[in-house]
Amino acid sequence: PAMPPLNYGGDYVASVIQGSTDIVAVGGLSDSVTVDRHAVLGDTHKFYMTRNNLWDVPGLRISPSHGRLSVATGLRIYTANNDPNADPTKYRIEGRTLGGALVSDRRGKRCWAIDSRNRITPLDCDYTSARQKFYTNNLREIRVKSHPGLCLDPHEDEDSSPPEIIFTMCYSDSLGPNHQTARYQKFNYDSFGRFKSVYYKGKCIDRSSVTNVVHLNQTNVVHLNECNTGYDQTFYFRGGGFRDTAEDGSWNLISKGNLPWISEFDRNPTGVEIASQYENGDANKYYMEVTFYENTIPYYEYKVRFPEMRDPDSLQLQLAEVELPGMLLNEGEYVIQDSQTTLPATTTESTILGLCVKDAISAYASSTYPGLTFTSVKPFVGSVKAWDDRDDFYVEGMEGTPCADSTYLRPSLRKDTPAGTAVYIDLEWNEVQPTLCVLVESAYPSYNGGFPESLVMPEFGFADYGTYSGFGTHNGGDIRAYAVLCKDITTDAPTGAPTPAPDSAYWVACGSPDSAGCNKEKRVAASSEGHEVRCCSDVFVSRFVKNNECAQALGRDVWGDSDNSGCNWGKTHAEAVEICEGIGSRLCTMEELDNRCTVHSGCGFDNELIWTSDEAGASWTVCGASDGDCNGMAVLADFEEAHEVRCCS
Repeated sequence: PAMPPLNYGGDYVASVIQGSTDIVAVGGLSDSVTVDRHAVLGDTHKFYMTRNNLWDVPGLRISPSHGRLSVATGLRIYTANNDPNADPTKYRIEGRTLGGALVSDRRGKRCWAIDSRNRITPLDCDYTSARQKFYTNNLREIRVKSHPGLCLDPHEDEDSSPPEIIFTMCYSDSLGPNHQTARYQKFNYDSFGRFKSVYYKGKCIDRSSVTNVVHLNQTNVVHLNECNTGYDQTFYFRGGGFRDTAEDGSWNLISKGNLPWISEFDRNPTGVEIASQYENGDANKYYMEVTFYENTIPYYEYKVRFPEMRDPDSLQLQLAEVELPGMLLNEGEYVIQDSQTTLPATTTESTILGLCVKDAISAYASSTYPGLTFTSVKPFVGSVKAWDDRDDFYVEGMEGTPCADSTYLRPSLRKDTPAGTAVYIDLEWNEVQPTLCVLVESAYPSYNGGFPESLVMPEFGFADYGTYSGFGTHNGGDIRAYAVLCKDITTDAPTGAPTPAPDSAYWVACGSPDSAGCNKEKRVAASSEGHEVRCCSDVFVSRFVKNNECAQALGRDVWGDSDNSGCNWGKTHAEAVEICEGIGSRLCTMEELDNRCTVHSGCGFDNELIWTSDEAGASWTVCGASDGDCNGMAVLADFEEAHEVRCCS
């Protein structure tokens, strides 16, 4: 049947993916990127791949090089020259909008952007810009959505010291993924939030301001430097999917079903040009075609997979060409609304949470804590794994709640999220405004992040829906009910504001000032937050230890301990004072922690933030604009700290 006209301005084409260069095989392996491109070259050169196994679904993830939104209304598969048992007989097509993620630093709170010289320059974060959408693939290359076919390349420039990093032609595309030169463009993202070069050992991506020794000018462009744990080498992802872009939950199903049967003798010779149009395939070639005119949603990327071959036991998939007939949209024809919501910083040392989003095209979440990431899972129905680090916990009972048939943003951690962690949720939608829900522990306030109190404040605008019978998590026993807090998202929705200043606040600091595992700066904490406890004494107390380095620095003896009364995790300041006084000691001062007075005194607290006795007159500091460089983060600050001033009337 003739396709009903689409209500967009654009060009009808034989295939919205033809000629694409950014192609990745999924569910198996192909011989090379060159072979992958055979699937969309416009001729009958053969694409072939080997499936991982009989249950993984093989196919291709394709990011069209034209960079335009498109509507796919059909699928054509041209048969290969031989091996009919490897012909696909079933298909599944998915699409998504602008994948990739913003990459933000932890000092200036700005985001990477590719500039006119193909360098990375920190700019104000804009999660609608393709110039700021970065992603990695299975080769560990870093690519950017606005410039298909380019990869981040740290190959040293003799005119730059330290060397600037620029985007250049992807060597894996031109020379093959196994070529020695392709190693220049590979990076590992480690647990500290650093991008470590695979080729240049011990070098990491750095955004600190440096002086170019040749041109003698200051530059803020990203470059390579010796790896350290400073903020200038620590990055995190905001929105989108940076890793595993082929398989994350941001994909939307377009169509699935059976391909029309074609004779095993209907083979196409190799290397012959295909002359197809939008309305019809090439009448001189053998092909299978399905149409799905009901799809009217535009996408930037496509994933075409084949769940079954002519021989169900075949580990091979092969074809001559994939076409997606459809329309390439003119710019501005389909407006994707987007927003970012920032949750208030957590106030409990451990936080158990989940997120669900209703009626969004795509939903992503990220956080200021490198260990806390999120995976999109949809549809959110039945029984769904609750956290990535716990295989034994599942979420159930979402039917009949605001989370029914939504997207679940699954956290990587069950409860090991420290106090002061901010979570960002990025949403994309077209017409129906989405609803965002935060799911927290209802029975254990010490794990709820403070959200039941903070989110319902006017500046955040969430409604407390209470609990729903049977909706929560379990690991084989009784359901642990979620408290559900939700809000409708609009384009001008507030992105969050600070909670009122606490009645009292104290400094917290790492148990060891130079611990590589702590990776946390000393800060002011509300007395109601949960932190670990170490005690100090000016005289010997049983089981306490004395650090000679501390005694030399302070000119007096100080004894410290963590486990005299058992390890004390996540205590309020008042509880910490009571614990230490109960064993004839006191809380340590900031000076004592800075001078290593409690290092190696037990419980692994060298890597944790410890309560001190140093009181801070505290107030909240927050960005002057909700979309400013500091990304809306609210942070407690001591009255003695210097910050900028704005007045209201």
